[in-house]
Amino acid sequence: MTPEELDMARAKEARRIFDEALSGVPGHVATIAARLAREGWMPVDPDLLAVREIVAATYEDAGMSGVAREFRSGGFDKATALRSALAAYKAGKEAKQ
Repeated sequence: MTPEELDMARAKEARRIFDEALSGVPGHVATIAARLAREGWMPVDPDLLAVREIVAATYEDAGMSGVAREFRSGGFDKATALRSALAAYKAGKEAKQ
């Protein structure tokens, strides 16, 4: 992700937060965007979301719903199974292009 793309993603998230909580969050969209940058907010890679679901479904099918929930929530993003699946998913997408 380029710095410009990250800026746009943060601006979009700031607008979403602002619009969602018009009555409850003080501040301007630019202030919210600055806070997101300061806190290091990053958008979640859509490929990561897809792979979380793929891996979670495997555990769900094996009757391990607690493990599946943890994969879906991002709790196992550093797990070898997920990192390997993500690398394979991205390589497959790249090969199709």
